[in-house]
Amino acid sequence: MVDLDLPDKSFDVLFCIASFHHIPGRKLRYRAIHKMHRVLKSDGILVLTVWNLFQWKYLPALLRSIFSFILHFGLKYAWNDLWIKWGSHPVKRYYHAFLPGELRRYFKKNNWKTEESYFVRKGSRVKFWRSFNLCLIVRKQ
Repeated sequence: MVDLDLPDKSFDVLFCIASFHHIPGRKLRYRAIHKMHRVLKSDGILVLTVWNLFQWKYLPALLRSIFSFILHFGLKYAWNDLWIKWGSHPVKRYYHAFLPGELRRYFKKNNWKTEESYFVRKGSRVKFWRSFNLCLIVRKQ
């Protein structure tokens, strides 16, 4: 996502499903957003989902992250940067646990208009605390 080598204005719609939360750091996230904006046609749509990591099963990882943030004075990772084991793989993967407002703010600064923002659990819209995913649909301005 941060190195999209595609022609400018080449897509009407982009789908970014369960991947944006793997980009570490604000600088790289803004770079990915800029690249997506560049390859979308005028008035194009971006459909983006990220995992909602504020669930009971991720609480230990979230607490470890908060403790690490305090221990390293916030210099190493953000408080909501988590390392989580994925399936049976022995290596943990990086995830950023987005809060809904934080995710929307990334798209307020880059010529986007939010069309919809909602939470999903198994295909149904639910409240944030019951959701598995955060969904954001934005239009290129």
